[in-house]
Amino acid sequence: MTGGAMPSPSRRTVLATGTALGGALAAGGSLPAQAQARARARAQARPAGGGDPWRTVLDDADLVWREMPKTWYEGPYLGNGFLGSGIYAEPGAQSKAIRFNVQHSDVQDHRPEFGSLFGLARLPIGHFTLEPIGTVTALDWRLRLRDAEPTGTLTTDRAP
Repeated sequence: MTGGAMPSPSRRTVLATGTALGGALAAGGSLPAQAQARARARAQARPAGGGDPWRTVLDDADLVWREMPKTWYEGPYLGNGFLGSGIYAEPGAQSKAIRFNVQHSDVQDHRPEFGSLFGLARLPIGHFTLEPIGTVTALDWRLRLRDAEPTGTLTTDRAP
């Protein structure tokens, strides 16, 4: 390559390319070319100044949701170690509402005979529900690991 240094690939790119190569060898297909094209597209889509390898690794590991999480353990979470919230579809109204459960580390079940996983588990102390106008048609949420910030958009059939 001429005209500059070649950027080092991210761990995810290496793993994706290796997986694609293995699949192509087993199937006899053209997956390596497709994997390389996707890797090039991801590299070009990165913001300027992406020379920090830690930033690149963390950005590649962001959690992304394209459909509404159905349970508390599938959705994004936020908190500060004491007070926390999980975000997911309201049970019984998956396309109509979003639940934000609220928990605090001081509110625990105190039955040590059941072990630390269940006997001392955090208990929910409440929740609130966001009910947008219309039915949810699209979702684009991201939990950025670099700054622990959940962001995103929710689109309904009544969106302007």
